[in-house]
Amino acid sequence: MNYPYYKESGKYSDLTFNMLKASKAKNIEEKINETIIEKDEFDMIKKEIEKIMKKNIKDIRIIFQATKDGDTPEIFHAKCDNINNTLVLYKSEGNRRFGGFASECWNSNNKSLIDKKCFLFSLDKKKIYLPKNAHSYKLSCKEKDGPSFIYDDSYCIRLETNALKNKALRTTKNENLFGNINFPLSEDSDFKGVCAKEYEVLEIMVKIKFIFMIY
Repeated sequence: MNYPYYKESGKYSDLTFNMLKASKAKNIEEKINETIIEKDEFDMIKKEIEKIMKKNIKDIRIIFQATKDGDTPEIFHAKCDNINNTLVLYKSEGNRRFGGFASECWNSNNKSLIDKKCFLFSLDKKKIYLPKNAHSYKLSCKEKDGPSFIYDDSYCIRLETNALKNKALRTTKNENLFGNINFPLSEDSDFKGVCAKEYEVLEIMVKIKFIFMIY
């Protein structure tokens, strides 16, 4: 395909630039390859999201990676606040991989936010953990914390500042809190912190159905 080119300026037109950019756009699988989740694991999560949202996923966008963007709550909130439908992925220093899906938007108002479509998962065990007994997970939206999840007013996953260097990534082993999730980071102590190797946030973009009304 031939693209319009301005000989005088030695530059592509804006339209051509956008066409070239679109032609190089990565598909979902290529983007997944840049994260800590494998394709078959993503397919499992994708199926659950589409079931809960009742919409098909059309694309994803990597909006935050701690090892690339910076390991602070401030950077996380700057990049991820006010964006709904996000997939949070964690990898501990012991190579345990797990995470959560948040349909509500993250924010920095230092409050917890009920999310009725939220769920947690273990990638290592290939298991999804839905809330029990008609309860819902909550997003912990503390200004000084990274992405964290709460159930029944207790933390399931908490990520504090500088988790790549400090032992600031914690999960609870209390299986009564969230459906036998059982991916403890430490075998000897409930909610003992470890370092993270990586944590990431992906935006999940779903297809929107348009309804046309004829008068």
